[in-house]
Amino acid sequence: MALSVGFQANYQIGYGGCYPQPPCPGPWGPPAPWNWNQGHGNLPNANVGNHGFLGLGNTKGFAIDNNNDGRYTRGTDGVLAMDLNRDGRVTPDEIQGSKERLNAMGGNFDLNGDGHTTICERSKGASYQREMRQYDSNGDGRLSGGEFARAGGRVLVDSNRDGRFQSWEQHSPFNFPTGGYGRGSLNYVDPFCGHSSVNHQVSPWGPCPWGPHR
Repeated sequence: MALSVGFQANYQIGYGGCYPQPPCPGPWGPPAPWNWNQGHGNLPNANVGNHGFLGLGNTKGFAIDNNNDGRYTRGTDGVLAMDLNRDGRVTPDEIQGSKERLNAMGGNFDLNGDGHTTICERSKGASYQREMRQYDSNGDGRLSGGEFARAGGRVLVDSNRDGRFQSWEQHSPFNFPTGGYGRGSLNYVDPFCGHSSVNHQVSPWGPCPWGPHR
């Protein structure tokens, strides 16, 4: 039987912080990363960046609230977007088109997020809903990480916080930065219920993975 390298530490959330349990015994070596699943709220109409001449246009996207603060945070929160034309990169138009498709999948046909749904938006939203259902292979109303990847899905993280997403800031749904020392993989996104599930990996050399618990 192969021995794991280092030790695995488990953490419990408590008031004022998180508390380590005794590490599992193992041979000397670097500690293994912490892993845990965590639910996050969706930010379905977030202002995630800028585009156009002099960056005067606001890019609206479908984001995951990785730090659970209720708003989009550059460099920490991920933006779910699909390479709709399959050319290997995601543009601002595709970020906004992906937002519309994910919202429509969840039954929200207010595609421009202005609080009103026009007849044109209903028609377009119904078409987007049918398009997205073809990727939901098990028909559970949400997209797993694998289903999202088959739809051309990427997780964008604005690491340099400049309001744009360069090629090196466009990541696989199975391996993307989550802020600080961590990386994550997308378990699923649920546009209808408004939440996503991410499996986090955090370097044991970094801070307490949950941070202060309020």
